[in-house]
Amino acid sequence: MKNRIKREIKKELANLNKFFIKLSQMPNNRRLNQLKQLLLKIKEIFITDLTTAKKILEEDGLMLFYILINRTIRKEFKC
Repeated sequence: MKNRIKREIKKELANLNKFFIKLSQMPNNRRLNQLKQLLLKIKEIFITDLTTAKKILEEDGLMLFYILINRTIRKEFKC
């Protein structure tokens, strides 16, 4: 179980890195808009999906939260 989570996090870190490289190449105003959209999307997930929010508050919550954010980034920005 822990090895699977570690592999998952490693994969998500690589995806997050791609996102930030893409983001750093955008003009400043567009970059801010993209980050605002991302934060709104994450907020929406928390409001609509209470089971995910509940899991995040449990033991491995931070890892799940991290994976959730990265998957949202990948889905929204096609990384």
